[in-house]
Amino acid sequence: KVFHSTHFPKFRVASLDIAISEVVFMKAFAFFLPVLAHAMEDGEVGSVSYVSDASSCQGRTVLQTKAVSMTREQVTECTTVVTPLDLVFLVDSSGSIEQNNAQGHNRSKQFVKDVTNDLPVGDGATDTRVAVVQFSSQLKQTTEIELTDGISKPAIEEAVEDMPFHNLDTWIGKGINYTTADTFKHSRPDAAKMLIVIADGNSKDTQQGADDARDSGIDLVAVGVGDQIDEEEMQGIAGSNGKMLSVEDYAHLITILANTTEIVCDEVSTPKPTPAPTPEPTLPTPKPTLNPTPVPTPTPTPEPTPEPTPEPTPKPTPEPPTSRPTPVPTLPSDATSRICVEKALTR
Repeated sequence: KVFHSTHFPKFRVASLDIAISEVVFMKAFAFFLPVLAHAMEDGEVGSVSYVSDASSCQGRTVLQTKAVSMTREQVTECTTVVTPLDLVFLVDSSGSIEQNNAQGHNRSKQFVKDVTNDLPVGDGATDTRVAVVQFSSQLKQTTEIELTDGISKPAIEEAVEDMPFHNLDTWIGKGINYTTADTFKHSRPDAAKMLIVIADGNSKDTQQGADDARDSGIDLVAVGVGDQIDEEEMQGIAGSNGKMLSVEDYAHLITILANTTEIVCDEVSTPKPTPAPTPEPTLPTPKPTLNPTPVPTPTPTPEPTPEPTPEPTPKPTPEPPTSRPTPVPTLPSDATSRICVEKALTR
């Protein structure tokens, strides 16, 4: 098991400090006592030791377990869950895992089922979803169950039992690339993402894939099996803040079951940090105008135009009075005769 820097409280002659120290000691003692007791009962020659080797672990503390097994009853389930988790197992399916009757394929399947059995699997708001992917050659990666389907333990167990054995080469980096691009695309936006890589060999294509996965927000756990693993490469997969576990062969995967389960439980029991809101951009202060802007001259209010004096309506020119007809002159009674006589005389 990998521990981050652990700082125990300084022992001072004070009741509070003594109480804290006792609690820390008792918790540590309670965790390791069943392991040691079980090993002694079985008569196994084993050891549990802490080492801090800068050459292989870059100064980090790693729990090395050898020939110490744990029963299923000694593994605790996750009890405090506050963060949803999308967990992917990336399982080595290369031909080397079956060499020397290692039974690596079946034991890897059992390991995945055992870890899953202690997790809060489901489709609830804070439940864990599980996907399983196998890798081998450059072009051979297979999804055995997607995150969207890994929401019940029976479904996961059935998919793992039906996993076919590839029996090809070992290309760990290709497998990491595949899970980052194809498997985690189904992850929930509010869920933590974790990838557990189980491999027995070395593959020089891992670093870039592991870095890309971390850049995508995926936490990596490297599980190295056997004496053919490249510890530096496994450290590269885990990253500077990640976790690496190792066992001497596939038969001893069970010895890190509790460690693996605890790593996952730590992930789901730690609240996911809330990202700080993006501050609104501050508008730059405008530079002062050198020449002051002139005050605009107010437009004078125009005087109202007086209403025009209406022209008087001219009086109509009176029509001239109708002239009286000229009366026919009254002639004397003898005038007609005289005229007639005169006309007659003119001829």
